[in-house]
Amino acid sequence: MFYKKLLLLLCLVNLSACQLIPRSTEQVASIKVSSYGEYYLWLKSLSNEQLKDEINQQLNNIKQGEPEAKINLLLLRSLPNSPNHNVYSAKTLLNSYQSTELAQQLTLHDLALISLLKDQLNAQLFLYQDLVKNEQVIQQYNHQLTIQMKTQQLSILQLTSKINMLQQQINQLKKIEKTISEHGR
Repeated sequence: MFYKKLLLLLCLVNLSACQLIPRSTEQVASIKVSSYGEYYLWLKSLSNEQLKDEINQQLNNIKQGEPEAKINLLLLRSLPNSPNHNVYSAKTLLNSYQSTELAQQLTLHDLALISLLKDQLNAQLFLYQDLVKNEQVIQQYNHQLTIQMKTQQLSILQLTSKINMLQQQINQLKKIEKTISEHGR
């Protein structure tokens, strides 16, 4: 039992030391992976140009009727650094995919990845909705502040006008007082 654990530990250490090597653009379209998890990890190693090539390849594969291409495109759209990253379309593809027969044929690892992806996409959508709500609240607050500021500016103008009118009255009263005082002498 101890040797089995040791052997498993050594295998894990050896596997963790492996590094994905980015492929050239020509190799992007011809990659074959044994699981969607490996495909996702491979996607993460690609440059933007290679990702664009892979997106085009998967769109062509969808036109040719390859069922795996939809999942690949789903993974491409859910990849944060992908040029066509779109949480909404990824979630739509995921929802449409889950009702197909191909979804029933997933391995346990691929099913776990798809479930994790669904949870992550849902979390991103909730965060996006919160962001939209917060932006709306901020816009409403800014609108209220603008109205309040305009009201205060109007009040300031009215008060300035009253001050000027009172200053003129004071000047007139001073002139009257001076005139009275000069006649009284």
